[in-house]
Amino acid sequence: MARALTPISDMAVLLDMSVGQLRALLSEDTPLGKEYRRTIAEIAMNVRKNDIELAQAGSPTASEHVVTYLERIYSDGL
Repeated sequence: MARALTPISDMAVLLDMSVGQLRALLSEDTPLGKEYRRTIAEIAMNVRKNDIELAQAGSPTASEHVVTYLERIYSDGL
């Protein structure tokens, strides 16, 4: 579900559990939580790669996204 960018609230409904229960399962110190975060990071990386390709092809919107990504990299302390 994470690969489809499904919000946690929707995941909880689909899994027939409370949002609190799901958040507990996905906490940072659980193997499931680590895998969830890794999946989200992979998707974000793929989106950024796609935006870079579109920016190189001349998309102004993608170029704006790339600038935002660069700003984030610099603010994270390169």
